[in-house]
Amino acid sequence: MITLLIVTVASIEASPVLYVNYVEVMEWDGFSWRSTYILLAGDTLSFTTSARLVVVRTDSSSGKQPAEVLIDGVRYNPTLGTGVLWNTALVQLDGLLHRVSIRYVDSPSRLPALAFFAAPGGSTDQPLNVSIPRVPGFTTLGLKVKVLLRGNDTTRVMDRPFFVLNSTTINVLGEALTVVEAIVPFENVSIRGDFIKATYSYLYGLQGGFGSSIQLPPYPERYLFLNSPSPTNLTSLNNVLKGTPPKVLLAALGSLGVSLPSVTYTVNFNVEQPSTLCGTSSISYRVLAPRVISGPSGRSITLSGDNTTLVFRFFSRGVSLVDVVVSTPPGELSVSPPIYSLSFVLYDKMGGRVRNACFTVYSTGKVTASGVVRDGEGLVCPLPPGEYVIVAYVANNVIARATVQVAGDTYLPITTNTTSVQITLLREGTQELLGNYTITLRSNNLVYNATGVGGRARIEGVLPGVYAYSVYISGDKVYEGKLEVSDTRNSFVFSIPVYHLRVQLVGALNQPLNGLKVVLQGLDIKREATTDPSGRVDLGLVPAGSYKLVAGEELFNVTIEADSFKLVQLNIVAVVYGHKITTGHVEFALLVLLLFSIVLAVRKIVKGFKRGESHIVEV
Repeated sequence: MITLLIVTVASIEASPVLYVNYVEVMEWDGFSWRSTYILLAGDTLSFTTSARLVVVRTDSSSGKQPAEVLIDGVRYNPTLGTGVLWNTALVQLDGLLHRVSIRYVDSPSRLPALAFFAAPGGSTDQPLNVSIPRVPGFTTLGLKVKVLLRGNDTTRVMDRPFFVLNSTTINVLGEALTVVEAIVPFENVSIRGDFIKATYSYLYGLQGGFGSSIQLPPYPERYLFLNSPSPTNLTSLNNVLKGTPPKVLLAALGSLGVSLPSVTYTVNFNVEQPSTLCGTSSISYRVLAPRVISGPSGRSITLSGDNTTLVFRFFSRGVSLVDVVVSTPPGELSVSPPIYSLSFVLYDKMGGRVRNACFTVYSTGKVTASGVVRDGEGLVCPLPPGEYVIVAYVANNVIARATVQVAGDTYLPITTNTTSVQITLLREGTQELLGNYTITLRSNNLVYNATGVGGRARIEGVLPGVYAYSVYISGDKVYEGKLEVSDTRNSFVFSIPVYHLRVQLVGALNQPLNGLKVVLQGLDIKREATTDPSGRVDLGLVPAGSYKLVAGEELFNVTIEADSFKLVQLNIVAVVYGHKITTGHVEFALLVLLLFSIVLAVRKIVKGFKRGESHIVEV
């Protein structure tokens, strides 16, 4: 669901921003003008036409200035009333099919009306670079050049495109000489080539909006240039542009002032659902414009002709996602939120994934997004089209920097300056592969962990350097050492002194003791286990050394130097319902039984003696 809000603002500042620039192409077929709008992709516009006259314009607020015009790959040689002016190029053709290409450069945004005058400059008969001095209170607009040259190829005279005001060719002693009077709409111009003499004037002017008046100082040469998004119908001035196009005018001014008509421009727009929602449930937007005359009415807005640039600001749940800035918008405009995704995977030089990295994404030197990769994968969304720089780092160490152009949903694999480390652990003495274990690499603020299976552990995304490593078995540290990782040294085999320890508990009668707790304690080791029905317990792998063994509440000292099986005999006769019966208990019970037997025997003797002593005989 997309909802609409309209806001009028004086200035717009939001990030990220996508700039969408249109160009209006007006074609004259000899009978009428036809207008189309073409999206400007990059800085060059190319199209084919069979028109006799072509006017290519952008609104004055667009900041797009034609810098080069090519016809079928050849630089255009302007004829009378054609050439390049501010935000405008006018080309005369022959009605056949041609390829027109125009390269644009960025220029200051201007108001649609430029009333300007020519101030004295200088002259030269040698190549010359001319820079226009600035005059406070006036806009510097370019040069007016009058040049005498041999032949009629004016493209060789100036390094910038220009507009031909007047042109005359004469023959002197069989040699063709051409006098060209031109306007060059650039502040820095090189006069060059095979010319005889050139005279130049500086062009200064005042900018004005529609519905306003402009007053000029009393210089002899005064002009008005008008670039309008809608036809002006300004018939009181003589338009010197070839074919008198309806939206662009260049005229000489006979008076010191000029009044401009009011001009409005209506845009009907449609906002389409984005192809990628980036996890958002709904999208809303606002239309931002410098001067709204009326609207919105449904999907229509009427703007002042002074500045037609529109900004569509898209939101998700009140959070600004992206701005779409549209210059020279067509009357029927379709906009889709440019919500694209950038996904990437960080790999080390061995093809392993870097799983513990952070990343920052930059655009034009500013932070666009940052985050942490998951299983080596990073995702940034939404992003407008453009160029981005991804910087990946581990614990403040930069491991990769990559540049990517985003023109849609984009995926990028990135190889970092890390490597994969393979470690194989053997048991010293037996040289058999160590079973399951955990290994940790540490160096300053870098920590890597891996689990060894079948004796081998692989740690991916490791920066080259010297590391201290620790080996853990069942959570106990059993060994530690050092290793140095580089691109050429990343596979290691170590033999470590760890051994199997098995213990069997038997009682005083050499019977196995079931269900007794056994505890092994050392410097970094503590193992606990309970004996099985055979009285045995496997305490796993332990490093060589001396330990305390607690079994049946008795303490023993044991030394481990190899795989060991310890038989421990305890003075336990039996275990009944978890209670241990020791030989001491038996001895005490036998003593009690012996005493009880003696007492019974004495009592029996005493009772027999009493019967003989006193008895009654019947007669």
